[in-house]
Amino acid sequence: MEDEKEMTDEQRTTITDFINSVYGKPVVFGERDCNLTVMFIIDVMTGSNYYSTMKGTYTTIEEGIAKAKDLIGMTPSAFMKKHFNKTDSLEDGVITSSIKKNKTTNVYHTGVYFSGVILVADENNIFTTVHPIDTEYQDLWRVK
Repeated sequence: MEDEKEMTDEQRTTITDFINSVYGKPVVFGERDCNLTVMFIIDVMTGSNYYSTMKGTYTTIEEGIAKAKDLIGMTPSAFMKKHFNKTDSLEDGVITSSIKKNKTTNVYHTGVYFSGVILVADENNIFTTVHPIDTEYQDLWRVK
């Protein structure tokens, strides 16, 4: 298993700024959504450019899955498995996930744990933060 990355102060600041930039705003697929949030975390932690590659290229979940296959060479679920290890501990930058059915496709619904709360899209599709005991998730993922 690959070593998991520890977060630097600069990475913490960048992620905090990102969370503040989406907090209270509506989900807009391809502009501000859970998939892009996960890609942003990976980019900050690894120096990749998934977020900028994908941002603005889709407007629905289905288009996002297709564009991910086309532009980054993998589906969002394959992306998660490539860049994250499952973990049992909530630490800054850990991704919470649950899998839900969207029409005929299983879709990851994700949040980002940071500073004691999880950034999630609420029932009105507005980004908000919740305490971990106040939201449901199936798995925790930490950047490899």
